[in-house]
Formats: sequence, structure tokens, C-alpha cells
Amino acid sequence: MKQHMYIKITKELGFILVGSICVAIGSNTLLLPSHLLAGGLMGICMIIYQLTGLSVGVQYFLFNIPLLVLAYIHLGRKFVLYTVIAVICDSFFLTCYSY
Repeated sequence: MKQHMYIKITKELGFILVGSICVAIGSNTLLLPSHLLAGGLMGICMIIYQLTGLSVGVQYFLFNIPLLVLAYIHLGRKFVLYTVIAVICDSFFLTCYSY
């Protein structure tokens, strides 16, 4: 039973990692060079990047901090833990594969 739980968590973390890589590659190879924007917080980060040149990955991480605090209060620990991992991966890969 415990092994099944570890396999499930490993799969979920793998999906988060693959999703973060896809977001970074898509944003940095398709959206930013074409001066297109994504929706939500990523879009806001892209607008600020176009105006100031500040890294999208750094902005994305910083802007998510207050949202993660609110999520912890209202949504619970497991959700926030996976979201923190996703935000860290997104920010890292957005910075590594920067345009």
C-alpha cells in the first residue's frame, strides 16, 4: 500500500515537471519572441518583461508568493505543496530557457 502511494506521488511530481518544462519552452520560444501574451499572472509577467526586461521567471516567482500564502490559508497543505513545487519549477525553467 505504501509503495503504491510513493508511485502515485512520483507520477504527480513527474507531471508537474513535464508541465513546467512545456510552459517554459512554449513561453520562451513561441509567445515572447512573437510579442504575444499568455493569460493570467504569466501574461502580467510578460507585459512587465516587455516594458522593463525583468526576467519572467523571477517575476512569476515573486508574484506567486502572496497567492501561495492565501492558498495555504484557504485550500490546504497538499494543494499548496504541489503548487509551490510547480511555481519553483516554472520559475526555474522560465529563467533557464529565457528568450
